[in-house]
Amino acid sequence: TDTKGSRSRSPSRSGSSRSRSGGTHLVGGEAVVPRPGKGEASGAEERVGVLACNGMSYYVRHCGYPKRRCAMALAVKVGSVYEEDAECGVAHMLEHLAFRGTEKFSNFDIVRFLESIGADFGADQNAYTSSDETVFELFVPCHGGKQDAEGDAEDAEDAEDEDTYSADFSDASDASDASASAMGNMDKALLVLSEFAFAIRSSPADLDAERGTVLEEWRQRRTAQGRAVEAHWKAMMKGSRYANRLPIGLEKVIRGATAEEVMGFRDKWYRPERMAVVVVGDFSQIQGGIDEVMRKVHENFSKPGPQPCPGKPPGDAHRDEREAADATEAAVGAVLSNEQRGIYEVFAHPEPQYVVITDEEATSSIVSVSYVKPSPSPRPAMPPQVASQASPVLEETWSYKMYAEMVLDDMFETALNARLFRRSHSITEAQPFFAASCR
Repeated sequence: TDTKGSRSRSPSRSGSSRSRSGGTHLVGGEAVVPRPGKGEASGAEERVGVLACNGMSYYVRHCGYPKRRCAMALAVKVGSVYEEDAECGVAHMLEHLAFRGTEKFSNFDIVRFLESIGADFGADQNAYTSSDETVFELFVPCHGGKQDAEGDAEDAEDAEDEDTYSADFSDASDASDASASAMGNMDKALLVLSEFAFAIRSSPADLDAERGTVLEEWRQRRTAQGRAVEAHWKAMMKGSRYANRLPIGLEKVIRGATAEEVMGFRDKWYRPERMAVVVVGDFSQIQGGIDEVMRKVHENFSKPGPQPCPGKPPGDAHRDEREAADATEAAVGAVLSNEQRGIYEVFAHPEPQYVVITDEEATSSIVSVSYVKPSPSPRPAMPPQVASQASPVLEETWSYKMYAEMVLDDMFETALNARLFRRSHSITEAQPFFAASCR
């Protein structure tokens, strides 16, 4: 399995009732604009780079299918593994609070707005917190006020709903202008992501209102299956910080965390240099196309983040974590540990680990075998003194090659599952199991 739990509902991921499987992987932020070999010269259909003013990464790409739709995401490089002992569950609670209110919008105004333009709550609005990241995802229409020949009745209703919505959002222009209306939908959705990035609100009233929802999620996992999965996860991640940092958190933290503690976590980790905004969609109805989308990205996200932490030079706020750690090592004349460098590795066990779980609520017996595999594309090498401490499974930096390998893995799993299914349903040969699968 991988540490992100991207293909199974493992305890490494926790989302609100709005969440679903899938994810967006944040690929670090070099302090260059644009990135070498990729940036704004990488093609008319794509823009990849870093905002010079605050270090936030952006990934913008035109994709003509599905038509008149746009997928957006804000990925924040912080998850439960970054929490301190007294914060276990705070990252997940902060994700919930984003939809309740921000500095500009309150009382679920964001939810009502997104529903008004066709982004149905629960199906297309998504947020999840994993061990490594928090990701907010939106899937919104980017058609104009005039429906084209391929439009449908649902799109027409979406446009009508948008015209009648009267919250604190200002219309881009007259809805009869297809280009302006299409950009208006995207602009408003970008504003929502911008609020998630810079302005999540956490008043005592907000937090108390969300505790019940988060506690209910926690209770839903207190089943025989949930306890078995958690014990399996801890055995698999033994020796790493991941073992004791499940995103759902601890009951005592969920009940007792204060608004000040939640905001302290937000200000510490929700920083532009730890974020990436992703916009992929059909920009054909937008005058100016991808260039206009990029202008709106700059307009909505070119904001300063929280002030640097006390005692930290201002320049470090927009530098790569490893570079900052190297500078600290040089200053103190000592080698920092991985955790001091903000690097939380998963270690390969020298021998197979096993755990036997019995539960009086269990309704069946299950045998599960998992493995931890090295990333095919590791992060840059650590200093020899640090690397010699253990043999880590390094965090992934995603590439086309890795995506192709993931597709091959999925194909293999599909074929193996088909074979296991046929064996479990064989009428000519008895099997030692009644169901089996891999993932």
